[in-house]
Amino acid sequence: MVLSEQAAELSGREPQGENDTMDQWQKDVLNSRYLTVDDGDRLKIYKLSNDKYAMSIGQIIDTIRASKKKPIIMNPDVPFSGKFAQKKEVLNELKKRI
Repeated sequence: MVLSEQAAELSGREPQGENDTMDQWQKDVLNSRYLTVDDGDRLKIYKLSNDKYAMSIGQIIDTIRASKKKPIIMNPDVPFSGKFAQKKEVLNELKKRI
């Protein structure tokens, strides 16, 4: 058993395949209505509660493409916690919304 499969088994979640590396909560964040991207020291993607600081999907895609950083999707349920995601998967998930 691979170490990641053991960790998945211990954490109580399903082990993920090689092609599907994003968790369901990450996909839910990317499919939420209001998103913003912070391109500071890390490329963080946040879920917002209203549209005051929200970015359009086109702006988010352009920001991710222009950055050389690996995106981090911030967990809305756990403050200051996020998980890296593959840039290609994030872009594919966002392109589904256009």
